[in-house]
Amino acid sequence: MKKYWIERGGYAKASAKQQIARVDFNKVERIAIIRYAALGDLILVRAFIVEAKRLFPNAKIVLSVLSHYKIGMPDDLVDEIHVVETAREKKLSLLKTRKDIQGLGQFDFVFDLSCTARSRAFLMFAQCRFKVGFPYSVIEQRVFHDFCVFRSDLSTELNCCIDQLRVFGHKPLATPDFALEVNEVPRLGAKQAKIGWFVGASTVKKQFDRATCLASIKLVNQRYPDAEIIFYEGVGKEEKADFLSTEGIKNLRVVEAGSLESLRKELVNLDVLVSPDTGVRNLAIATHTPTLGIFMCTPVHRYWPQINGLHQVVYKLGGEHPSAQCIVDTLAEHLVDLSD
Repeated sequence: MKKYWIERGGYAKASAKQQIARVDFNKVERIAIIRYAALGDLILVRAFIVEAKRLFPNAKIVLSVLSHYKIGMPDDLVDEIHVVETAREKKLSLLKTRKDIQGLGQFDFVFDLSCTARSRAFLMFAQCRFKVGFPYSVIEQRVFHDFCVFRSDLSTELNCCIDQLRVFGHKPLATPDFALEVNEVPRLGAKQAKIGWFVGASTVKKQFDRATCLASIKLVNQRYPDAEIIFYEGVGKEEKADFLSTEGIKNLRVVEAGSLESLRKELVNLDVLVSPDTGVRNLAIATHTPTLGIFMCTPVHRYWPQINGLHQVVYKLGGEHPSAQCIVDTLAEHLVDLSD
């Protein structure tokens, strides 16, 4: 008999707890995963899908995404992609939304990894036996879900997602598996390290200040003149390497913005990536490439995975932008720790 493995750290409808006891997870036929998010979160959801396949080995998986956030979606891991149109001229009416979602057919489980107005519409109209999520609102927990786990800003979002499987007794892998080629570069310390840099982010306040980035790279040049500096450009004007071109930086290589696959192949050859909280950092995390995350406003522990000591962060308690000295000191310590 299956059990709901939470006492007071989650919510479950009494009827759902009784029904789940009779479910054979090996016979679950279809599940849906809702992930209405940008590149970084679409990359990290890969580990959730891998774990869902372990819990429901015979289930077909439908992933629901937004039309303007399709880059990086893990279509190689699922059986079907459902796209919600977000362009104003293509948005569906409530009636057509209902028809669209119900047209997907019957699901055994729907996992809401978004908790937005659009994902609530999916939950409301889906033909489903069990609806699982992690909304903050108590009202949403009881109105839209059969099972809920409680989220904390002190636990990574990936862990909170996988908690939605743990509540049913699932034992996830100790090291998340993102089903991507992993970084296997020998860790030899800082002197000849390949250090990647990226400055962009989804909002200005999350970006790595270019002046601080330049000062950090100069400090690394001084300390480790043989280390390779690899700057990854983004598509935005503020993500270009023009601010480095006249500074006489040694061992500098600039990589122009390209495909996600070409970037992934670059990242798996790095010793470490220095980056703010962004999709590029999440791609590095998914390939088990060490990172140094720079945080100003995002809740640090929500996006700081504790995976075999691969990831370190730098931030100021007051939320200010860390100084170049602070960044490079932390980077040096991290490279030493990685080589031990």
